[in-house]
Amino acid sequence: MATQYIPLKSRTQPAATAWNHAFDLAFSVVSRHKDWGDTLEDTAEKEVIRAELQRRVDNLFGPSNEYREALSGFDSYQVEEN
Repeated sequence: MATQYIPLKSRTQPAATAWNHAFDLAFSVVSRHKDWGDTLEDTAEKEVIRAELQRRVDNLFGPSNEYREALSGFDSYQVEEN
């Protein structure tokens, strides 16, 4: 299921300053490589990484609704909505 972007102007909250927030999301992958960097470089592992990331996201936003505990923010900055 694709995530749908909802422009700030059409959200139900009153107009306000817009902020861009960067988040981290941890997930794990079982690989044949000892070094995680080698896993990222291996094009054969690309689909495994994508599938595990998707599985993690689906679990976090599923019935358990664990996303608040699993995400951490590390940067925010003000943006202008066009």
